[in-house]
Amino acid sequence: MISGVGRWLTSGRRVGEVWRVQAVHCVSPRTSLIARYEHLTAGPLLKDAGYASSDYLTAWINFRF
Repeated sequence: MISGVGRWLTSGRRVGEVWRVQAVHCVSPRTSLIARYEHLTAGPLLKDAGYASSDYLTAWINFRF
């Protein structure tokens, strides 16, 4: 099987693995703080195309009304 990634053509099926952690803290009944971290471990397909593992971190405030 040939898959296209960016400008390169690589063979393989396994893109990688993703690990996620999410934390929620309730400040009040209507307000909460949320944080999330994700890590992509690049598999053979991404590595063959020249890509590496990556991390993603975000935080936000949730207001309910």
